[in-house]
Amino acid sequence: MGNSFDEAGEPLSTPELCTDDNNLDECNGACEILLRSKTITHFSLTSSGLNKVDAEVLDKAIRVNKILKMLNLYYSLRNNEYAVMVANALKSNNTLEILNLRKNEVNEEGAKVIAEVLAINRTLIELNLSENKLGSTGTVYISEALKLNRKLEKLNLNNNYVKDEGAECISEALTINTNLKELNLSSNSIKKGIMAIFNMLEINKTLVELHIGYSQIGIEGVNYMIEVLKGNKTLRRLNLKLRNIGGLKVKELEDAAPNVEIIFKCSSLFYCCLLYTSDAADE
Repeated sequence: MGNSFDEAGEPLSTPELCTDDNNLDECNGACEILLRSKTITHFSLTSSGLNKVDAEVLDKAIRVNKILKMLNLYYSLRNNEYAVMVANALKSNNTLEILNLRKNEVNEEGAKVIAEVLAINRTLIELNLSENKLGSTGTVYISEALKLNRKLEKLNLNNNYVKDEGAECISEALTINTNLKELNLSSNSIKKGIMAIFNMLEINKTLVELHIGYSQIGIEGVNYMIEVLKGNKTLRRLNLKLRNIGGLKVKELEDAAPNVEIIFKCSSLFYCCLLYTSDAADE
């Protein structure tokens, strides 16, 4: 299954009903359309800023719709309360496969409800929670759910204030979970927790794509990662986005994992992860 959303959280294919904030009346009425529709399988409502009434209609629509496959709510809820409503509605939905809740103010309370859904859900394949406020506590909730979930294949937790505790818990979960194939933990505050992620890669046999860009990986971490990659046979794409790594370490990483596409460069030096190495001059 290919990526359903691009990096901005937009669907790559045109859904049956897709609106944006160019027409707020259309956006707000779209929830009513979904509630009444017997044919919509893909619903994309982006940057609309729904109010509580709209969120309540959307909640009901998710509960009663029996054919919905994709729901893209990028920057449309903008309120943890509304995100919780959507998550609770999913407990009654048995068809949704793709859910995008990017940039909707989801905090640890919202993460707890989403985790409750993941623990019992048997249809959701892709979940985008990037640019929210889960924090490490919210990530712990999600991690515990991953130990029970047998369906989710793609999870995006990019830019969620995740610290070492969260990274360690999700790493532990992925030594148990055998279905997740893609994980995005980039743009968080992961330091020592990066070692737990590397330890996980020694055990996990299903993860094929991992994003840990802008984490703080020291030279010790890079050396350990090199050894881990030599033994890992399943990873195919690794997003590091490092700066000052040095030409020698780049070659060592590439030699350790010839079948893995490794992304080193960042679009902004300010946000690149900090790698302290004497090999920097070799670039």
